Amino acid sequence: MVELPEGWGRLKLGEAGEWFGGGTPSKNNPGYWESGTIPWVSPKDMKHELIAEATDYITEEAVRSSSTRIVPQNSVIMVTRSGILQHTLPVGLATREVAINQDLKAIHPNDAVDPKYLLYHLISDSSDILAKSAKTGTTVESLTLSKLKNYELRIAPLLEQKRIVAKIETLKSRTAKVRENLEAISPLIDTLRLRLTEAALSGDLTSDWRKINNNSKWISEAIETLRSRRLQAKKNVDPSIIVEISANIRPELPATWLRCCIADVADLRVGYAFKSHWFSDEGVPLLRGANVAPGRIDWNDQRRLPLEIAAEYREHALTEGDIVLAMDRPLISTGLKIAVVEAEDSGALLVQRVANPRPTEMIRARYLHLILSGPAFRRHIGERATGSDLPHISSADIQIMPLDLPSTDEQDEILRRIDLVMGWVKRVSSDHSIALTLLPKIELSILAKAFRGELATHDPADEPAPWLITRVKEAQAKAPKVATPKRPKEHLMIKNPKERLLLDSENWPAEGLPFDQVAKRNPLPYDEMRDAVFALLAGTAPSFEQVFDRSLKRVLLRRIKP
Repeated sequence: MVELPEGWGRLKLGEAGEWFGGGTPSKNNPGYWESGTIPWVSPKDMKHELIAEATDYITEEAVRSSSTRIVPQNSVIMVTRSGILQHTLPVGLATREVAINQDLKAIHPNDAVDPKYLLYHLISDSSDILAKSAKTGTTVESLTLSKLKNYELRIAPLLEQKRIVAKIETLKSRTAKVRENLEAISPLIDTLRLRLTEAALSGDLTSDWRKINNNSKWISEAIETLRSRRLQAKKNVDPSIIVEISANIRPELPATWLRCCIADVADLRVGYAFKSHWFSDEGVPLLRGANVAPGRIDWNDQRRLPLEIAAEYREHALTEGDIVLAMDRPLISTGLKIAVVEAEDSGALLVQRVANPRPTEMIRARYLHLILSGPAFRRHIGERATGSDLPHISSADIQIMPLDLPSTDEQDEILRRIDLVMGWVKRVSSDHSIALTLLPKIELSILAKAFRGELATHDPADEPAPWLITRVKEAQAKAPKVATPKRPKEHLMIKNPKERLLLDSENWPAEGLPFDQVAKRNPLPYDEMRDAVFALLAGTAPSFEQVFDRSLKRVLLRRIKP
């Protein structure tokens, strides 16, 4: 057992305060849910440390008529039944009165435990609690309540608890600021990539290079080569919508660049319509539009072709470095569906509705990819795509895309400079990812130090925790208990649970009784007791009502006098 700091004590979680369970009001009763004002917290709401809102809200009638209970403000709530318990124990602090469902438990701390101290303690020990309390052999992950209540807390003197909480929250505000700053880096990196691409494709990136490298002689030869290629290719493209091959005359672009289109510098290959009944679990993978994701090949949804059939379609095989572009739904929320074939993807067969533009000697493959990945091409595709249910583009839509072409020497210099900048960006991105990964570990280390007594100062004048715990337990033991009067013999002979409870309630104190004491006075099967209480709480003229006694810090059942 770990030695405790001076003045600290141990307390079982079950003794740290009053425990609350929950339930689900009937979904078939609109009166329980419509216009509800009470947050009804379930595991899906346990995503934050402070709980003030919920996805669903219930009415006061739902509380009166169901097994859910009102959990007081400053109660600590934890998930005790959910698949998330395989790896995480969600814990939160209710900053207002809430109701909870049956998959949660809540603890309203007693006077020996500060609510936030308990919250952070459970978060700090969450892995240990899961390891010691997890229920085995069940289909749904859950915690064994008896083990959970037996979990030992390390309790600091009350004033020290408050100092620990204050220190934790000071450090948490700093890590939150760091996280905010780190999260701002990703958009900055994305903006830098975009600006770098724009500078590359506008000539700004290599303006100094052109001053000392006069390559204007290549233009006349390039124009002649491209015009000859266009005539020989006999592209099936409407000449009215394809740009004329010419030297650039626009002042915003370099004079040594020329104007042409994709069809002039790349051969476009489109895949084959392989028959679906050929598909098999083994063989050569087929690269379909579904496999092209922005910037990568995604093989999660894979189709294959048997080797003997695939051998007949080798002309559709892809090689490392090939560019692939989805022609159906080419633009999605995460970007343009364009990727470069990696070595491990080489040999896959190109399927219909996937384009493979292959560069000629006039353009470098990486520069072609840069153009096709750039904002101008995305705008072009967005304007040309047709079909509302399944937006798609044609081969001609790709081929007529205008571009401004520098010489291959300048393309090489552009790519070299991009590599230099992107090398730095990758290092920044890597450091950024590592920092984001380390933050949660730093936060957990802060909590670990806190509950080892290494975070806040010790004050010998503070009341030692063992004294405090003993004093609170003694005060609870001395608190007046509601006497259980003798019940008449006829009461015990009544078999109808509702009638039995009604007769017994005539002897209840005016302020009411908690449910557990009602159960002791009326030894009935739990289901019968529960159903009878719900029935007496329900209806337009209920016989019972639920009230929260703030002095006892618990909910009582009270008879409504006619």
